[in-house]
Amino acid sequence: MISPPSPRLTARVVPFALALAVGLGSALLVACAASGRHAKMSPATTDAGAPPLSGRPDELRAQIAELDAAIDRDLGAASIDKPDEAMAASMAATPMAEVRTTCEHVPSQRCEDVCKLSTSICDNAESICELAAQLPGDAWAEERCGAAKASCKRAQDRCCDGECAAD
Repeated sequence: MISPPSPRLTARVVPFALALAVGLGSALLVACAASGRHAKMSPATTDAGAPPLSGRPDELRAQIAELDAAIDRDLGAASIDKPDEAMAASMAATPMAEVRTTCEHVPSQRCEDVCKLSTSICDNAESICELAAQLPGDAWAEERCGAAKASCKRAQDRCCDGECAAD
């Protein structure tokens, strides 16, 4: 017959078994938590097809306002008039790739500053539209995107044509 374990053996085995169970349970918990973290980070779009929010809506709107102010400063520095509301509205649906063009010729040396400002304006316009895309249905954000695209077009036209055309 099998005799029961001695109390001395039980005193050593039980704490060891308990420590082993706690350790395995902790390892399993960490592994599950780590695998769940990867699943949460993977979606590139929301259910509606819009990019996921990279911040709170009020923070995104503040970023748009800041970039919009930078465009206004660059337009002023380049002596380019802000586009009117009609031009901004007409540009709203135009893809940024169609707005941002390259000059057919090399602009003259005297227009180098205007062309650098044009690049800055278009970079900021692209950022505004990326942020606005994260705020679907936000009329103000969409309007700022259209205005930014119109500013980009005006600045590029000024860089490539008129006063800034190659001599």
